[in-house]
Amino acid sequence: MGDGIVNECVIKPETPEEIYISEEATRELFAAIGKLTEIQQRRLIAYYFEGMNFRQIAEAEGVNAGSVTQSVKAALKKLKGFKA
Repeated sequence: MGDGIVNECVIKPETPEEIYISEEATRELFAAIGKLTEIQQRRLIAYYFEGMNFRQIAEAEGVNAGSVTQSVKAALKKLKGFKA
């Protein structure tokens, strides 16, 4: 009975293949981000990686939140079309 619960709670290390796939996906993501405009890069990174909301980004840049929202949406649209 206890073995099932213990086995479910144990975190298994990633296999070399899983590590490679994860690292490759990260490389592809940052290559795609690098193809965005500087403004889109900055805003996308602030939103997704730094945890800022649109209003905070807008205040930091001295623009309105709508501009930031549109910029991030445009960046995401470009990223969806990116092929490595």
